[in-house]
Amino acid sequence: MTGRPVAIAADTGMTERSSRFGVALLLYALAGGVLWWTFHLVVLAAAVPATCDWLPYWVLTAVNVVSLAGVVSAVYVSVVVMRSTDPAGAVNGRSRFLGVIALLFNAASLALVVLESVPVYVLDPCR
Repeated sequence: MTGRPVAIAADTGMTERSSRFGVALLLYALAGGVLWWTFHLVVLAAAVPATCDWLPYWVLTAVNVVSLAGVVSAVYVSVVVMRSTDPAGAVNGRSRFLGVIALLFNAASLALVVLESVPVYVLDPCR
């Protein structure tokens, strides 16, 4: 036997690992913004009533900042996916299409996080 099967096995393993990473990036690009928005919505719904009793007010700001940073990271990953040069995705345009869809989802999530942050600073939670 020659060294050829070993080289193919090494290439297959590397492709498999990079393929798993690419799938993880794609999943985060498609669902990351929505998950961060859901986190923002649920945590603020639970934390706002608690600020009147025992929770410090700065926690609401921390939730807003963490959620905003998470959605911005999902926007960045969606741009990376859109510009990826995956051979299979580049031939049929799959990477670009899914990147554009992810960018739209994440832009909507970003708008929702920003718009839902406004009442935290405008309205008194204890009224």
